Amino acid sequence: MVYIHVFRWLVVTLFAIVASYPVLGRRDLLKRTKRGKGGWTLIWQDEFDFFDTNKWEHQYEDGCHIGVCQWGNREQSWYTDKNAMVNGGRLRIQAREEKGQLRGRVQQNCWDYCGHLCAQKGLVGDVLSGCVQDCGANRCPQARFTSSRIRTFGKFSIAPSDTYQVVRIEARIKLSSGKGLWPAFWMLPEEGARPDCSGCGKYGEWPASGEIDIMETFGQMKGVNGTLHFGGVGAWSHLTRSTELKPGYHVYALEWERDEIRWYLDDEQYGRVRRATISTPGWWTTGSETGPFDVNFHILLNLAIGGEYTGNVSPDEISRTLEQGQNTMDVDFVRSTQKQQDSRHHNAGTFDPPVIQSLVQYRISTTQMNSFTRRIRMRRNEGGVIAWVSVFGPWWFLLLLGCLAHVAEAEVVVSCDSSGWKTLWQDDFNGNELNPDVWKYELYDAWQYGFGKWGNKEVQFYTKSNVKVEDGVLKLVAEYEPDSDRLFQLCWDECYQRCVADGKVEGTDGFRGCMDGCGNTGNRCNNVRSVGISSGRVYTASERFQPTVEYPVLRVEAEIRVPAGLGLWGAFWMLPWSEYLVDVAPGEGIYGPWPASGEIDVMETTNDMDFVNGSIHFGGPLEDGLHQMIVSSTPLDPPATEYHVFGVEWHFGLVRWYVDGVYYGHATSQYGPQCVSDRQWFTTADWGSEHKPFDQPFYPLLNFAVGGYYPEQAAGRPISVEELQETLKTPKVMEVNYIKVCGFEI
Repeated sequence: MVYIHVFRWLVVTLFAIVASYPVLGRRDLLKRTKRGKGGWTLIWQDEFDFFDTNKWEHQYEDGCHIGVCQWGNREQSWYTDKNAMVNGGRLRIQAREEKGQLRGRVQQNCWDYCGHLCAQKGLVGDVLSGCVQDCGANRCPQARFTSSRIRTFGKFSIAPSDTYQVVRIEARIKLSSGKGLWPAFWMLPEEGARPDCSGCGKYGEWPASGEIDIMETFGQMKGVNGTLHFGGVGAWSHLTRSTELKPGYHVYALEWERDEIRWYLDDEQYGRVRRATISTPGWWTTGSETGPFDVNFHILLNLAIGGEYTGNVSPDEISRTLEQGQNTMDVDFVRSTQKQQDSRHHNAGTFDPPVIQSLVQYRISTTQMNSFTRRIRMRRNEGGVIAWVSVFGPWWFLLLLGCLAHVAEAEVVVSCDSSGWKTLWQDDFNGNELNPDVWKYELYDAWQYGFGKWGNKEVQFYTKSNVKVEDGVLKLVAEYEPDSDRLFQLCWDECYQRCVADGKVEGTDGFRGCMDGCGNTGNRCNNVRSVGISSGRVYTASERFQPTVEYPVLRVEAEIRVPAGLGLWGAFWMLPWSEYLVDVAPGEGIYGPWPASGEIDVMETTNDMDFVNGSIHFGGPLEDGLHQMIVSSTPLDPPATEYHVFGVEWHFGLVRWYVDGVYYGHATSQYGPQCVSDRQWFTTADWGSEHKPFDQPFYPLLNFAVGGYYPEQAAGRPISVEELQETLKTPKVMEVNYIKVCGFEI
């Protein structure tokens, strides 16, 4: 009987706890957040008992009225104050597809606003009518999907101060999943902001004045990103931290110090970025050593619909998502706290590795391995320092070794010519053509793979004649050929070859239908002729690489220069390869189509070529909204118009990026050396090693693209075909002096 009473008491107690959970989630501030403990002082909050206009203001429409149509991201959102409601102590932002009279009303509001804008310019008569027509013709018919976007601009903003060196901004949010949805909890600069400019601030237009994304996710909402945007006008850079996400309410938080920003999910840190210094990569802006995150920022909440971040999902797909009721962003609270810095804990989290180079020089005594113990020898080339460490578990040795190397400030390895490295493959581009046993040409516009414009809105048509080898240099030539019959014929010939390969017999209806579907769908070949822009792209057909037991660290590097020009986009990168996969689209590997099988970008630069990005792409199927990426960025002085050596070091579970031998960024797998990284990759495949997808062979590529999302993001605006043609009035040439792959020997 005693046991029965005890059991009943436990059941009742457990039931009471579970039943009280929603109340605890909202009101027990000490247990659910950092407010009130550890020296934190609450300075601002909204528990959403009602919509408080003293704390929030709405932003309206599609952004055209402040110079950023489609909010600069190709969103299909039309923001109103009717899609944000407070009920039961929670704010709900709801995305909707307006139909019938409601859609007509929204579109009429759009036309009315165009009339207001044009009338403000003092226009009258036919000139006024023409202005209204130009304003609304493309905008107003798109006013189909409505949502809300709110901000604390002019009402609350915050930054670290001399008195309180650490500030925290957090919100408890629940998200619906569905294609085309893009919820965000983020911040923009307050100081220097203008009502007619989104993202403007003390240091100029976006991104020079900075942007802080506390939470962004999209699609199936299986991962969350925290991101900083910074750099200069026309020189966009960003650093992203990511972690997995499960359904339900979560507390998304950011802790901000003058020299460091950290991201948290349910009080677990998953990312960190520091201000750039001579020895440490991080955020930066033009014209300031401390900016842009040294001024007050205000808070924004919005549920965007469509846009670049979602993969530019079609309106019909969005419509299906909203019809299924997947359309809400629920916010329980938003709070801001601050505290004085505790020097004992300052910078005491995970290590960043600007000088962790002993890690790349570890030696494994394979004869003394077992499932529990591995003996590691860490050495420094200079000074002959030897340290032997015994550690337990399959990857503890990397974690401990990376931390020890950081403390020891081991020597920086600057190139494949450093001691201990062995060249595995190299091409100095001697002769007057590419080695056909090594290199292949990637041709055309990717229509042959089922996605046009290379999936990035690029406009160039790749041809073999745009690739040259002269004087020991590989040259990828981008040029404009007005009304190019050459490009039209190449496009048509590609269709002919494909139809023949599909078994269609020339002269039959099947053949004619195939040719019409290939060359005329979307007016493809005529567009290729009218755009008239060609360039070059090559990849290694026979050379693939990955870390091995013999060479546990690979270094892939190339000496490259890229001419400046609006819309130009130079890249040196790697894609997965498998002998079991033939005739698949670039990027498809053993873990599935891009990006599930991974992509390693050794170098990307664009427009003025005064910065470089290194990145990896990973996650799950693109159509499921599971594309994730980790990006590192650094300014280039001189820009990439001069030769630089761009390199990547690839270990088991760790990737790092370099320019001229200087480290500027890194990422690891979920099971990699976490003391040296807080940026973790993954793939949704349910098999493979703990370091998938970067546990398989990858092959190098070099290409010189024209147009696309990347140049437009860096420029902060769309770039027209006419502007790209103007850029290429004279041909532009990306030059590669050499490419080399080396391994560190054990």
